[in-house]
Amino acid sequence: MQLHYELAAPVRTWMDAVQTAIDWCKAERQSTDEAHLLRYEVPIEADKPPLMDILADFDGRRRVFWRDRDDRLQVGGVGEAWSVGGLSWTMRDGLAELVSALQDAPGRMRVFGGVCFSGELRSTGPWKDFGAWRFALPRVEFGIDQDGAWLALHLKTAPQRQEDDIVQALDVLHAFTTPPKPQSKKAAKPLDIADLPDLAQWTNGVDSALKDIEAGVFRKVVFARRRRVRFSQDADPMHMFIALSTQEQATFRFFVQPAPDSAFFGASPERLFSLRGDRILTEALAGTRPRGATDAQDSALATELLNSDKDGREHDAVVQMLTGALQQLSESVELDRSPQVMQLTRVQHLYTPIVARARCRGQVAETLDGLHPTPAVCGSPRDAAQRWITQNEPFQRGLYAAPVGWVGGGGDADFTVAIRSALLQDRHLDVFSGAGLVAGSDAQTEWQEIDHKIAALCDALEVPWRADDGQ
Repeated sequence: MQLHYELAAPVRTWMDAVQTAIDWCKAERQSTDEAHLLRYEVPIEADKPPLMDILADFDGRRRVFWRDRDDRLQVGGVGEAWSVGGLSWTMRDGLAELVSALQDAPGRMRVFGGVCFSGELRSTGPWKDFGAWRFALPRVEFGIDQDGAWLALHLKTAPQRQEDDIVQALDVLHAFTTPPKPQSKKAAKPLDIADLPDLAQWTNGVDSALKDIEAGVFRKVVFARRRRVRFSQDADPMHMFIALSTQEQATFRFFVQPAPDSAFFGASPERLFSLRGDRILTEALAGTRPRGATDAQDSALATELLNSDKDGREHDAVVQMLTGALQQLSESVELDRSPQVMQLTRVQHLYTPIVARARCRGQVAETLDGLHPTPAVCGSPRDAAQRWITQNEPFQRGLYAAPVGWVGGGGDADFTVAIRSALLQDRHLDVFSGAGLVAGSDAQTEWQEIDHKIAALCDALEVPWRADDGQ
């Protein structure tokens, strides 16, 4: 599919950009017999569009949001002009075709989405709208990067699609000029809470994993839990996401809503990889301590983390896996000999950045296939740990702990590991967390640790995590 790009004259405010785009859509357009994908972009000079506030006014529509950890890029989109994906993990071929289709795209043009944790996904169930892999181009997007802000809209220009696409684009654009309707929904209250696996299933699963560790099947496996909160009525995913984003600043913040009643969102500290030209940037992020109540306590906890033999070995295992995978993909790999400490809002981690030079540009599928899943969310050796997860976890992870991010022009890409995340479908909120099991792990201790993680995430989402909390 050919790509066409039109750049408008700059305007002062984001509402000026909306009006410019409306006027452009209403102008007579010359149709074509060929299928083209058109991007119309309006630079914004004087202000920055309030992306989350804008998206909050579009409850029930397809939406996407991405903000990277360094605040170098923010994009919010409404509607979809184009999407690709499938229920089976033909991701490698699919992503290669996607990279090829976007080869000549302008630098700000990106598709957003993710790839599920494992290779197959059922056509029914909570993840059915996301597929095994899925990426979409927003119909209307606002963005902010280091060079400024913009509004862009995307249209299919073939005659059979052009008129429909313009109508859809105008529908979104006119909504920006209409005052938002007052929120009539009452706050959704939790009716009941269900853990999967439950404590008995969890204990049996941990016992099974420890036997396999003792037998040498794998050294570590990450066993995950899902807590499902059922609400009294449909809940607002954007409200939860904004609450989470406000509290988790130094993270990758992502929101993917492929259907009106289904949204996946989170705030992850962990980059899977960034690809710019032939430069691959990834990182090992393993080993954790809480933040201290005072500067002195904070420093002491960081020193304890750096000196911990157990955390150091766990971190080194991730470093070795990542560098080994990159050596298969790259001309060279560079990293520091010793880890640093990355400090987040509530916790601090051992952190080692790793830079590699790819053998050629656009290796999105190959890099993703080589780096996902990491030992931090799967275990090691990877293949054996992943088989155990497939056989023993009583739910599909879907996009939890999976690659979520974007692919852009020239084969550039950026993906986070989608931990500290939740799935909202109708009245059901699924919150996920996991524990890395190694020799000597205790089922009860790990259960309680995950309980603390899930409670902290629910608090950040402003969601009561016990049924009686909301009554």
